[in-house]
Amino acid sequence: MPDNLRTVPSISSLRTEGRGRPRFLATGSPALSWQVETDSPGWLQESYELETRVGSRVLSARVASGESQHRAWPADPLPAYSSGEVRVRVAGADGLTSDFSPWLSVETGPLGAADWVGSFIAAGPAGGAATAAGHASDAAESTGPATAADLDSADRGTVRFRTDFESRDGLIRATLSATAHGVYEAVLNGRIVGDEVLTPGWTSYADRLACQTFDVTDLVHAGGPNVVGATVADGWYGERFGFDGNFAQSYPGPKALALQLRLEYADGRIDTVATDTSWTATTDGPVTSAGIYRGENYDARAEDDALAVPGTSFPHPLAVIVLPEDAADPARVFPSFAPPVRRIETRAAGRIFTSPSGATLVDFGQNLVGWLSITVDAPAGHTITLRHAEVLEHGELGVRPLRFARATDRFTGNGGGPRTWSPRFT
Repeated sequence: MPDNLRTVPSISSLRTEGRGRPRFLATGSPALSWQVETDSPGWLQESYELETRVGSRVLSARVASGESQHRAWPADPLPAYSSGEVRVRVAGADGLTSDFSPWLSVETGPLGAADWVGSFIAAGPAGGAATAAGHASDAAESTGPATAADLDSADRGTVRFRTDFESRDGLIRATLSATAHGVYEAVLNGRIVGDEVLTPGWTSYADRLACQTFDVTDLVHAGGPNVVGATVADGWYGERFGFDGNFAQSYPGPKALALQLRLEYADGRIDTVATDTSWTATTDGPVTSAGIYRGENYDARAEDDALAVPGTSFPHPLAVIVLPEDAADPARVFPSFAPPVRRIETRAAGRIFTSPSGATLVDFGQNLVGWLSITVDAPAGHTITLRHAEVLEHGELGVRPLRFARATDRFTGNGGGPRTWSPRFT
């Protein structure tokens, strides 16, 4: 091809680690991948050059290779709670070299157990103190094989945790990391942290437990009082699995939370707020029951401001206990690297009609993985029941294939006027 017709290649995208990864890296040496655009037929990459910038230090590395996927990080590993930038340019066998891609920012939170300071805390018993080991053992004794009746009667409530803290003036960055025995939803000054749901996900909890990290700088009231906390439900950790009416909980022990909030200031000081025995807990709250297969019950009459207003106690506060390492080993904790579960689409109902028995049926026209979102003006004490299934049988909701999965959500109103509600822990 004549030189005047050749097109200089360009970098159309540059990413670190896998597609859709969380914002915060799971490693200080992330793999790099990029795509090249060119109009030149048969163009082949012959080499690439990577530049990294950490603070004021810029390093460059040129590699003779046609590979562009999962290439090695060319600089020293990033430490925990740090940030940097990287860019790439490529040269082709035709002698043409692209411009550098734009700088891509990367950042880390805690990278392993050595960076984890939050203890695993659980709600202590009402009316007295207990040792952590004793409480965990009591929970473990109730987790053997169970019948369908046991499954219905088992306590599937949630636990809420909270603590107050003061932020200094001059806050420049706040980073919250959390994990749980169960699924958690972290809250800072009344606002839900991040857009991920059903965290920390499902792993082999005895060996590996993912943590998530979020930038919460905009949620902290700098120079004033704050409240941070979370709601923890059973999730997969406490779910009862089995067929034919026989169920067992694979991971014994109470619902527990481990959380740490790192506050960085312009003068170089760093404060850390972490789960410990100074926190309080409660088993009372609006989410009265939740399970992966069971569904969620929500009673708006039990709402309060304990996770929204600093200095506001839970209605029935409990002391917390710190679980011992044999029940909650911090060495299992690793930063999540998989694409998070998020709400990605809102889909309107395709058809609303009445079944032969008089039930209201809502058809979305396809199988979906998600939650119903309803807007309702319910009088105080009035309960709306939502039952889910994939098919109809004889014109009615076909729940028979669900076997023992209840798959039922309930919302009880408080008479406070119209509101929109969706379950979060099922």
